[in-house]
Amino acid sequence: MSEMIGVNIEIGGELPVAKIGEFLKILNDDISDINTGPTDEEGLRNEAGKDPIKWYGIANYGLAKDLTNFCKDNKLSYIFMSDAKYEYDAQKEFWTPDRKYAVTINCTQDGTEVVRIDLIKPVVDLMLAYVQNPSSAPAKFLGDERYSELLSKLTKRPKRAHAIFQKTLDDMMPTEPKLPPFTIKE
Repeated sequence: MSEMIGVNIEIGGELPVAKIGEFLKILNDDISDINTGPTDEEGLRNEAGKDPIKWYGIANYGLAKDLTNFCKDNKLSYIFMSDAKYEYDAQKEFWTPDRKYAVTINCTQDGTEVVRIDLIKPVVDLMLAYVQNPSSAPAKFLGDERYSELLSKLTKRPKRAHAIFQKTLDDMMPTEPKLPPFTIKE
């Protein structure tokens, strides 16, 4: 059984010429009914150059795992989005070669990221308490598992509180990367 869901993927980076055939096969196997973006070598070569390339189509359950794995294996940056359908939320996934893992976030149908209040509110509460009184703030939040990791970091390195809070917020609300142009390395 399958469920075809609308997807789009934008890819940037340098694709070795020897990998064009493999790339196109995986692209066309993972995404069907491509209505935007090149699907053959001539089209790929014509679009390669100054910008990332974007493809629109449909994929089984809104997934293109072989394609995104190919991108990671070949150091091609990507932003992949699947539409919402029935019980499936719209999602955006992005990866660049400087990341260990891909980032996946829920989003609206138009691609706007959704921030879960239940996850961010505890961090904001702790930040505000810490700004008011750094020495007594941790005691207010002890025993609540939502704060344990953050409190541990703050206790070990109190002078790095700003950096710790910044990294925590960046991890919770990641910034979509600007992709490099899609190029072919001859």
